[in-house]
Amino acid sequence: MQRFFYKPYLMPLSASLAGFFSLSSVLPASPADTYISSPAPTPGPAPAPARERFEVQVRINQGASVLENAPLSGKAHATKPSSEAFKVWLSKYNDLDRLSAAISRSDRIVNVKGQWDHADKALASMGFACRQVKDSQIDAAALQDASLLIVNCGARIDRSRLQAIRDFVGRGGYLLSTDWALDGFLANTFPGYIRWNKGVNRTDIYDSRVIGNDSPLYRGLVRHAWWKLDESSHLVAVSKPQSVKILVQSARLAGEDPSRQGIMACAFPFGKGYVLHMVGHFDNNGKMFLPGSLPDPAPEMGIGLRQGLAANFVVSALLGENPL
Repeated sequence: MQRFFYKPYLMPLSASLAGFFSLSSVLPASPADTYISSPAPTPGPAPAPARERFEVQVRINQGASVLENAPLSGKAHATKPSSEAFKVWLSKYNDLDRLSAAISRSDRIVNVKGQWDHADKALASMGFACRQVKDSQIDAAALQDASLLIVNCGARIDRSRLQAIRDFVGRGGYLLSTDWALDGFLANTFPGYIRWNKGVNRTDIYDSRVIGNDSPLYRGLVRHAWWKLDESSHLVAVSKPQSVKILVQSARLAGEDPSRQGIMACAFPFGKGYVLHMVGHFDNNGKMFLPGSLPDPAPEMGIGLRQGLAANFVVSALLGENPL
C-alpha cells in the first residue's frame, strides 16, 4: 500500500524526543556475547538431536549459494503472482516435509500488526501459520512458545515492552523488522547496532544486489533484482560494523543515503538469537488500485527478492539454524 504522509510525524518516538529518553534506565547495555536474561521457559518444542541438526545444516548450506544473473537494465514491470507462486519458490529450495510441523503451528510465528506492512499476507501465501497480535499485547507470555517475532512497519510498541523482546532474542529467538520499525522500536531495543540516519528515499523502485554468497538467507535468491520502497523509508546507518552483516545494497540508494551505503537489508546476532531488518516491506506492497500486484518481481524467482530473503529468515527461525 502506498503511503501519503511523511513518516517522522507518525512515529511515536520522534527525533526531538530521542535525546530526552534514556534507554539505559529501561534496558541493560549487555553486549551480544555476554547477554544474560532472567530465567524463562525455553520457547518452542524440544530441540532436535545434535546429529539431526548438523545434517539439516549441511543440506541447507550446500544449497545456499546465490543464483548469479545479469545486472538489471530497463525498468521494473509489476506482475500479479499466481496463488501458488510463493509456495512454488519456497518448496523448490526447502524440504517442506521437514518444515510441515512447524509451518502449521501458529504459535511459532508471532506477527505484530503494523500500519503499513502486512507480513501476515506474505506468510499466508507461503503457507505459514502465524499468530496475529497488537503491539499492546507483546510480553513474555505472548512470546513463550514463539521462534520468530515479526514487527511490521508502522507498529507502535511501547517502551515498557521492549525488554520482553530483547530477552526473547537473547534467549535464542529470531526477530524480523521492516522499514519504520527501525526508528520506531528496533534502535531503542538493541542500541548501538543500527539506527536511522535521518535519510529517506526519493523514489519507489531501486536496483539491489545481494552481498556475499554463503548464508542460508540466500537460498534461492538471485544476485540482482529490483526492490520496492515505500514513501520516506528510513535509511540505515551501521553503528557496529563488526557485528552487523550487510545483506543487500543498492547503488542508486547509496547516492541518496547520508551514510553512502544504500543498505536494503542487514542482520546481526544478539545473545543466542538473530535480528534481520529490511528497508521495505515483506508484503507485496503494490499500488492501492492494483490489489495483489507485485511491483518488483525478481528474475527467475517469481516473487520479490525482499520477500525471498524474509522467507529464508522465517525458515531459519523454524529450523533453529544460524542464518548468517
